[in-house]
Amino acid sequence: MNLLAGITTPTGIAPTVRPASAGVTCWGELPAERPIHGVLRVRIGGEHAGAIERAGDRWVAYWYAGMTRAGNMRDRDTEHDNADDAVRAVLRSAWARRLGGRAASTVIWSERARRAAHRAGSR
Repeated sequence: MNLLAGITTPTGIAPTVRPASAGVTCWGELPAERPIHGVLRVRIGGEHAGAIERAGDRWVAYWYAGMTRAGNMRDRDTEHDNADDAVRAVLRSAWARRLGGRAASTVIWSERARRAAHRAGSR
């Protein structure tokens, strides 16, 4: 159901919904969070959307992919050439879309996450 169907602005143009911005931080950078060396957290609107980490010469993206019939959580992971592609993979996931993220979302890297990605040889 499209909630914006039939709604127009005073200029007569239908409003566009802007995708939520995404933030990338080092795991453990946020208060009360246990640090996990080498893992970067992807957040959308303050909610955890997934994580990326360096594995050898590739970056691996992890995100929540739903529940099994038995009630167990399923995670999905994919390999990428650089950190930016891994973050975009998380943003394209169904879970990120539910949180308001899109592949076109603005990605804001924390200084620690940016340094960690450069140190790992990507970005």
